[in-house]
Amino acid sequence: MDRETLEALHLVFLAPRSIQSDFSRERAQEVAALASQGYITTRQAKDTYGRQWRITPTGQTVLVARGLL
Repeated sequence: MDRETLEALHLVFLAPRSIQSDFSRERAQEVAALASQGYITTRQAKDTYGRQWRITPTGQTVLVARGLL
């Protein structure tokens, strides 16, 4: 994972980000990569999706492995 993508993951961990925020627009490529790999999601519960990107347990594992948590 490159530095920009890892930084985006860490920022989502620190505070959920709106799917239409400047953060999501400016980092669209990183957000897409993180979501497709299952590191972030908009899922809140079974069959319920929100409007904010949130880190998944898998994403948290990545941050721990990289020494960011």
